[in-house]
Amino acid sequence: MLEAATNAFLCGKKDIARNLSRQGQLLNIQMKQLHIEAAKAIFSKRNPESLIRRGQIDLHGLHIQEAMACLDELIPALLNETVLTHVNIVTGTGHHSTGPVKGESVLFNAIKQYFLDWGHKITAIIDNKGYIGGLKVQLRL
Repeated sequence: MLEAATNAFLCGKKDIARNLSRQGQLLNIQMKQLHIEAAKAIFSKRNPESLIRRGQIDLHGLHIQEAMACLDELIPALLNETVLTHVNIVTGTGHHSTGPVKGESVLFNAIKQYFLDWGHKITAIIDNKGYIGGLKVQLRL
């Protein structure tokens, strides 16, 4: 749509270009909203309240920014409303990641840095095949 708007503009069809551009912008807004809804649905399905209250958070399947938004909301609530000393965060092992290193979880690295930046002590969680699939995060001393 936006490419068609550019082509129309370059051909001197400015009214058509303007309309196509507006349509493209509206579709982009709708797409972003659908991404947000999908992330919420993924998170809700994998994270029933009972698991979160026991310190289990599954961020696997979310994009980095979506996962960060969840943590920005969850961690303060857990600190204020529970006596949890740590949380286990599932990030996945990176088998489906397309990051700079094949098989390395870009989500794991981002979440790790998130907690290090806030001064939390972290430990990698290793699965039974030796893959790192999450983090144990110390919330309190």
